[in-house]
Amino acid sequence: MALAPVAELEVTGGRKNTGKRRAWRYRAYFVVLDITTAVTVISIVQVLLEPAALLRDYQPGLAHQVVGVLGFVLPIFLMFARSWRDEFAELCWQKAAGTTLKLLFLTPVAVLFVLGIKAGWDDAAQRALGANPPPPVSPLETYTAGDALAWCWALLITLFVLAFQFHRWRGSR
Repeated sequence: MALAPVAELEVTGGRKNTGKRRAWRYRAYFVVLDITTAVTVISIVQVLLEPAALLRDYQPGLAHQVVGVLGFVLPIFLMFARSWRDEFAELCWQKAAGTTLKLLFLTPVAVLFVLGIKAGWDDAAQRALGANPPPPVSPLETYTAGDALAWCWALLITLFVLAFQFHRWRGSR
């Protein structure tokens, strides 16, 4: 019986790896990515269809809770399961991390721009109508630091998952 080279023993943890186990993990990683992308899109659609979900005292139904839990657990797996990624997935992951970082810097600028346009539009509408309606209550006035952290987390994982899937699609063409 021939001995395996030392480098191979270090990589495989002391046992000879046929590659089938790793191939299964590599395929499973992309299945998890597809499921995570679907959950992310579903959560975006839920918020668009039911804006009340953005309010702090909203009581979500079972579907919202399942999507919320999957949307929390699966992206964590995608971030930290490095042994499940092959070279292509690792390259996509690195590109997605860079894209996410760039988007995190641009997102506040875009949000402030949209809020500025909305504020200007509201002022123009009030002047045109000639009425003095009470100012709308902003949900931001009732949010806490924990809420802000949760929204930042949701934004981060949404941007990362969508960027990862984009780089996967772009790299496979």
